[in-house]
Amino acid sequence: MVKNVAALEICSDKVKFAVGYSSNNKTNLLYYSEKELPSGSLYQGDIKNEEAVSKVLKTLTSFDDEALRLKVDTDEISLLLPALGFEVYRTNKTTNVVSTESIINELDINNVMSLVKKEAIPSGNLVVDIIPDFFMTSSGECFTNPPLQKHSASISIEAQIHTLPGRVITSYQRTAQAADFRVRRSIVSPFCVSELIKTNASYPESYLLLDMGESLSTLSLVGKGCLYGSVLFALGGKKLSETLATSLGLTLLDAEALKKKYGYNLRKRSFSTPLMVKEKSFPKEQVSQEKINLSIAGYFRNFDGMLVNAIESLGKKAGPNAVSSLPIIYTGGASSLYGIEELLKMGLPNSKFIHFVPDVIGGRDPAMSNILGAIATSGEYHGTLEDHYHGVSALTREKGDEE
Repeated sequence: MVKNVAALEICSDKVKFAVGYSSNNKTNLLYYSEKELPSGSLYQGDIKNEEAVSKVLKTLTSFDDEALRLKVDTDEISLLLPALGFEVYRTNKTTNVVSTESIINELDINNVMSLVKKEAIPSGNLVVDIIPDFFMTSSGECFTNPPLQKHSASISIEAQIHTLPGRVITSYQRTAQAADFRVRRSIVSPFCVSELIKTNASYPESYLLLDMGESLSTLSLVGKGCLYGSVLFALGGKKLSETLATSLGLTLLDAEALKKKYGYNLRKRSFSTPLMVKEKSFPKEQVSQEKINLSIAGYFRNFDGMLVNAIESLGKKAGPNAVSSLPIIYTGGASSLYGIEELLKMGLPNSKFIHFVPDVIGGRDPAMSNILGAIATSGEYHGTLEDHYHGVSALTREKGDEE
């Protein structure tokens, strides 16, 4: 039986809620809803008004769709967290098998996962998620999923530990819990996107992942399908709209509309058509594509500079040779701007850019990459912390099997 997963993402300007399932390496979306947040609820990823956000979240706690024959109690969710202060560590732990017959059971998996969870984090961060690379028996045999019922004197785990500052984890979980959601799993957003990308074999295994949001952009290093680290900078689609509004003398609403409709367009015309006339100006002043292009290009000179700095920052952690030749996969709501690749290439002319749009029916929107990725992570065992809390009875499934 396929298990539906409810996922919640709290963004700078809205909350997103989705229900779906993953089966045979394919993500399926059953339900999606988003609600606007009051202005100032978040600032650069930090929740500034938990009460206001919780009030909006309460409107999402349950739904009953007769047309889909879908009734979901959404008090148990996967909660997406921003990569603010995100650090990844690797570890390996070993514990003896408790069974006198030397047969691995659920208690042994709990024990070795508990050793990883208790690992001291150098940065002072807290553990968000544990992502096993493999489990290994005393004979050296390796398994992606826990090797339950296998004969072995010991069980070892090689794993990645995803960590965040405690204030980030606490704030997001507290806000969701105040709306009567029960957070079964917390996941860092770039990991979700990397797992969704992994379901499509046409994308490379190693790349830089650029998630272009409304207020924040996140650059992450993914090597051989594993997330190694992220860097954030405070530029996104909303800042671009504000730049257009200021430079063209428009309202933010008009600037947003022009951005979405026309974008960055360098096609030459024999005449210049006014796209908008500012009625209150005297004499009347026209807004043309050329003026929009100049404003957008000016914004992206700053954006590209921040992107280059982020790449250099990741290079210092992983080594410059590890990132310099990697393609850049870009996604997120702000990545839908017309002409975006030309703009990104202004700062990185030698880089290969790949636009990622989820191949999910009802979800072919790069703004939904994070939340669809949270559903994608449910398709196979990842050793998440809720397994330690709630038991590992579901760990016997094989990759691709339905629950």
